[in-house]
Amino acid sequence: MDNTRAYLRTHPHLTFEIDLAHARWDLWELLGEVKAKCEQLATVLLPPEDARVLNRIYLAKGVLATTAIEGNTLTEEEVSARLEGTIPRVVRY
Repeated sequence: MDNTRAYLRTHPHLTFEIDLAHARWDLWELLGEVKAKCEQLATVLLPPEDARVLNRIYLAKGVLATTAIEGNTLTEEEVSARLEGTIPRVVRY
């Protein structure tokens, strides 16, 4: 049995590897700026209500994506409404 991933057979030039040994200085500068911004954003506090809204959005998206794998037909709006308790539990067969 061939365990080679399909993309390796069809697109052998995609290696998902990078050699930064010869990267120019401006790339390193930009990468440093990206790292600094990520660290800065990681320490920013959100107002509690904004944090709750974002948490609810990402929870709904995560639930939707996870259950879609199993054939779920609910929409993101239906999942959000269910999480908020504004619609009764839906069971589909």
